[in-house]
Amino acid sequence: MSYISTKMGIWTKEDAEVELGQPVDRRDGVANNTVFGDIYKYNSPELGFAFIEININRSTKKMMAAYFYYGGLVSWKSVEEKLGKNYKKQKMPNGRPAYVYQFQNRTISVLVDSANNVYNIGVW
Repeated sequence: MSYISTKMGIWTKEDAEVELGQPVDRRDGVANNTVFGDIYKYNSPELGFAFIEININRSTKKMMAAYFYYGGLVSWKSVEEKLGKNYKKQKMPNGRPAYVYQFQNRTISVLVDSANNVYNIGVW
C-alpha cells in the first residue's frame, strides 16, 4: 500500500500497467453527479489484498487515488490496531461509517460493512 501511495500524481494508466499488468475491470469515478476519473481494477501483487483500484484523473491523466480490497475478512478493530485511534469517524451516504486518517500529505479512508469488516482502504 505504501509503495503505490508514493505514486499519487505521478503514475499514468500506462505506468500502472507496467507495475500491475492489464486491468481486469474499469468504472467511472463520479462525485456530485460528475465523472472526474477512470477507475481501473488490477489483481493485487500486495500481500493480503485481492484487488487494487487506481483512480486516474481525466484531466491530468495522473493517479489521484488508490483503493485496496482485502482477500478475506479483516475486522475494523485489526486495522485500527495497526493505524491507531487518531481518526475522524464519518457517516457515508449509505449510512455506514468511514474512518479517516491524515498521515503526512495523504488521506486514508477505511470503509467498513454492516458487520464492521473492512470493505476497502482508500488512499489519496
